[in-house]
Amino acid sequence: YSFIQCSYNRYVVDKENVQKREDFIRDYMECNDICEMLLEQAKEFADDTIAAQKIVNNYQPTQDMCNELFIKSGAADCGALEKIYTSKVEENKTNLEYLNGVLKVLTFFECDKSDIYYTASDYAYQINKTPDAAIGKAQKLYKDGKTDEALKYFQEAIDLEEDVTKKAKYSLSIAAILYRRGNIAGCRQYCNQTLKYQPSNGNAWLLIATCVARSASGDALERSKYYCLAVDKCIRAKSVDPSCAAKANRQIASYSAHFYPKSEAFFQGIQAGQTVTVMGESTTLRLR
Repeated sequence: YSFIQCSYNRYVVDKENVQKREDFIRDYMECNDICEMLLEQAKEFADDTIAAQKIVNNYQPTQDMCNELFIKSGAADCGALEKIYTSKVEENKTNLEYLNGVLKVLTFFECDKSDIYYTASDYAYQINKTPDAAIGKAQKLYKDGKTDEALKYFQEAIDLEEDVTKKAKYSLSIAAILYRRGNIAGCRQYCNQTLKYQPSNGNAWLLIATCVARSASGDALERSKYYCLAVDKCIRAKSVDPSCAAKANRQIASYSAHFYPKSEAFFQGIQAGQTVTVMGESTTLRLR
């Protein structure tokens, strides 16, 4: 608590000092990492709730205060970070530890679309092939329109990464790129890979729903089956990931407009609720 408070006070009296800004960012991340580690450790004391609560009581308020000070400081907007690291990355382009630290900071503050992030990734990759460095190269290549090369580095990042949540994120990035290229089969393949790494990834289910809807073909009745299956995928997305419910509901509303009309179904003896098959999967026929 005292350490981060001192670091903040040192920074706030001279905000234009680039070195003090960098020091404060580094100190904040170190404190946050320590708090995260100890709060995670508290979970290991399931049989000793008193010991666990003692850790939480010590480190949760400290972490909250760290976050509050940091938000208030305005130290880490992307423009400021780029200003801090542009010259230092060049000075440390053979220092892997420093480059990885820069990549960690830029990723943590969602500044991983900046030129300095790409530069640091490239230098880091030349020294040692790490997931973060591979992702940086992938994003730069994609930004430059070199999609095939970018996909190669996204896949390399998946292969190198051990964190399954990050593997899922990178897989979904590949899926989205393949969808934009019109490769629906490839998109679905990487969506399924995403769900293998992270079953609760609602966005992967929603992208699968989009693929299903885009595949609709045949007459009006046959096409409506695709939209019914797409709705199933959206419902699954909401069930595993409530945070994507609003997006899922918008897609459901869009797909529902393509259901087969009740007026037509009546004369053909078709009823809602029937089980039908499309794309090798079963779904429930819905009417509008």
